[in-house]
Amino acid sequence: MKMVLSHFNYWCKAKDEAQLANAKIEMFDPTSKSPQLDWVPAMQRRRLSHYAKMALFVAANSAEKSGAESMPVVFASQHGDFHRTSSILKDLAHQEVISPTSFGLSVHNAVIGLYSILTNNQQPMNSIAAGENTLLMALIEASIQLNNPNIYEVLVVYCDQPLPDDYARFDDVNSCDLACAFVVSKDNEQGITLSLTPSDTPNNTPLQAKQFVEFLATNKTNDALVLGSQSAWHLHIDEVTPC
Repeated sequence: MKMVLSHFNYWCKAKDEAQLANAKIEMFDPTSKSPQLDWVPAMQRRRLSHYAKMALFVAANSAEKSGAESMPVVFASQHGDFHRTSSILKDLAHQEVISPTSFGLSVHNAVIGLYSILTNNQQPMNSIAAGENTLLMALIEASIQLNNPNIYEVLVVYCDQPLPDDYARFDDVNSCDLACAFVVSKDNEQGITLSLTPSDTPNNTPLQAKQFVEFLATNKTNDALVLGSQSAWHLHIDEVTPC
């Protein structure tokens, strides 16, 4: 499979100073809690979690850079807004009343639904969760959608964050707050031309999403990366044309 990735942007925050020191990519505002969303109405913005703000921030940036009013969207997250879900579970355990708003915003496709409403984007959208292969499956889904002769570009959004403290022992990939977005197209005069081919060597390195962001942020022709811990794919940069 071949595709062109353009209008890539990301927001990342280190979990600790050691992770920040070892990062190959810039950690935006490591002391801030959330990215700014001035384009979202204040009343709606107050209801958003940090996770939702990260996702909306990168999605809006890529869409704005592309100049397209609306396009299909593939949203991907391994855990979703699990901090909100964890809070709801605690309320249930203490037999407290559950907030309908909080519950509605906890489902996996809630963020992409908000994006659709806030931007009046009525194009097809779907939400993917596939464990460690989540980002890889989002790329493959976008590529499949581009086989539709009526679809010329797809916005891909990925977002995840470390699990809450009560579930931290299940987070074996040393997660950090990370969101990225980019536009995938069949053919584009500007962007990163990328080839995807099946690989015989699975990538068992933790936090593959961070590897992918580093791969794109420091892109050079002939760079390569393997994504996927089960169905592994080899990503190769064929050409880089600055956007």
